[in-house]
Amino acid sequence: MPKLTDIIEACKKGESSAQCFVYEQFSPKMRALCYRYTREQQDVEDIVHDSFLWIFTNIKKYKGSGSFEGWMRRVFIGTAIKLIKTKSKESNCFNISSNIEELNGNSINDYTKQNEAIYQVDFTEEEVIEILQDLPTGYRVIFNLYVFEKYSHKEIANLLAISTGTSKSQLYKARKWLQQKLYESSQSKIIEREKTDYKNLLRVVI
Repeated sequence: MPKLTDIIEACKKGESSAQCFVYEQFSPKMRALCYRYTREQQDVEDIVHDSFLWIFTNIKKYKGSGSFEGWMRRVFIGTAIKLIKTKSKESNCFNISSNIEELNGNSINDYTKQNEAIYQVDFTEEEVIEILQDLPTGYRVIFNLYVFEKYSHKEIANLLAISTGTSKSQLYKARKWLQQKLYESSQSKIIEREKTDYKNLLRVVI
């Protein structure tokens, strides 16, 4: 396999074979990243297309400081956020007024019981991502940036033009929203598992 540094230099010269190598090497990871920001197939394809186009047009801006993949991820994240902002009907899609009073009203004991129920169930990565995709837009973007991309609240605030307090608040709400949805899903899974166990018991005793 050719060295990545050599491939990058070839891309800077506009060599199509090197560009194809970069696309084939990184597009699966980048496409998975996009699906965390939007579940719309067309939006994902638009982000992938626009991001790679920008990368190959501006690859000379990559000076080798930090990982190439990390540089690419920042491009994809910026493109995804730009698309989300453009499609949002709100003047500022990151200031969400979603009603989560039912979450705020829960006691510590309620949260503990929910967590215990969630950990009884083996959720697949795909199931968790599917639930994550249903997060309201602002929650989803900030959750992704903080949890998956390891951005600080200050970095998120600068990127989204919001206050650090808003970033922290939306992250808190996102986590509580996810906890509620995971708890609801865990209850359904537990019920289905009990039905299966009961059927298996009947096969043994009958």
